Amino acid sequence: MLRRAMSRHRAEAEMARFRERFVAGAVTQGVAEATAHEIFDKLAGFASYGFCKSHAAAFARTAYDTLWLRAHFPAAYCCSVLNNEPMGFYAPRVIVTDARRHGVPIRAVHVNRSEAACTLESATPDEMAIRLGFLYVDGLGETGAERLMTARPTTGYTSLGDLCQRTRLPRRLVERLILAGGLDDWSSASLPRDRRSLLWELGRLRYQEDALPLPLPPDSVELEPMTYAEELLAEYGSTGVAAQGHLMELYRERLARARIGTSQTLAKARHGERVQVAGFVVVRQQPPTAKGFAFFTLEDEWGLMNVIVRPQVFTAQRAEWVGAVVLAVEGIVQRAHGRINVLAERGQVIK
Repeated sequence: MLRRAMSRHRAEAEMARFRERFVAGAVTQGVAEATAHEIFDKLAGFASYGFCKSHAAAFARTAYDTLWLRAHFPAAYCCSVLNNEPMGFYAPRVIVTDARRHGVPIRAVHVNRSEAACTLESATPDEMAIRLGFLYVDGLGETGAERLMTARPTTGYTSLGDLCQRTRLPRRLVERLILAGGLDDWSSASLPRDRRSLLWELGRLRYQEDALPLPLPPDSVELEPMTYAEELLAEYGSTGVAAQGHLMELYRERLARARIGTSQTLAKARHGERVQVAGFVVVRQQPPTAKGFAFFTLEDEWGLMNVIVRPQVFTAQRAEWVGAVVLAVEGIVQRAHGRINVLAERGQVIK
């Protein structure tokens, strides 16, 4: 009866009657009245988030199946998640980074190897890799992906001009394919391998979708290849993910000089210890039932970090907490029930 009252909408009167009976019974058993009220308050609090048994069982089965797939078939599981985005709590780049941390190789979009969706490829006889699909290239869409696959010859595209002539894709989409790393590993030895040279070659085409002058002039120019940082930013900018690397690498030297730690630092910190950590904001929550508390998840190269922000701290630095992309947090470590949180005292936007 108590469970039914807790699950029914607007059952305050019935809950009040149960409170009287519960407290009276507890007092007769030697429990202090204040303690009895406190216990009942905790039980009543369950009504704000509790599930019926069948609903909880369905969630438990889903959780078990998910964990089993992730443990035994990590590449296939992560590939399926990426192909069904947006669907969950984390952005695709977080899924990709987590997959790499668990030993799943990630391969960039490639004009001769990718399909529309992400696919599995053999990395070793016992290991599978994930090949990112064309649909992860910003703006390409199903039409562009279909055009790339339909026009692709059995032997693959052989040059930038060949790709453009066969697909007639708009220049901006070819540019995004280049920036995504989709032409990095072309088989032709005569083709420039670095992205900056490919962008320069694309600029020389000066084509429209239905009028492409070919062949390309034979002369070329020597350009400085893109740096690692430029390639990383290009991949994130064109696909939202990166096959290799993490954007926090670009901040690491500066953060180290400021003695700001990492998720590895946090994992070793003691309960009650003061720490400073930094990462990309991947989750930002302020549930209506949290009484003004805000909850953040930060990510760096090695893992995720949970941050709890009290109402007064959030209000004092609202601009930082709301607007930050990369955030440094100073606070106190809390360890409980196998979880590590940082109770934030201050936040700082990292630019």
